[in-house]
Amino acid sequence: MEGFATTAKSKPHLIDSLALAFEQQTLRYDPQVWPWMDDEVRAYERDDARLVQDAVIALALAELQAGKARQAARPRGRGRVHRLVYFD
Repeated sequence: MEGFATTAKSKPHLIDSLALAFEQQTLRYDPQVWPWMDDEVRAYERDDARLVQDAVIALALAELQAGKARQAARPRGRGRVHRLVYFD
């Protein structure tokens, strides 16, 4: 796995990719299993200096890596990051 530097330039792209995955429903999780993550995701704002954002950034990085795994897994294209976080 390659490193990722979270910067003022890279972070918006990372968050946009996460938002797109939710919109396209290619990333999903069970909020009853991970209520704290669901709270952070729902409360996230672009101006996040005063927000707890650890779960959002971790999930966004996991989605980024899942996207790379999807590319490598073609034509199957299905998998999971964790037994409760799936991507199509």
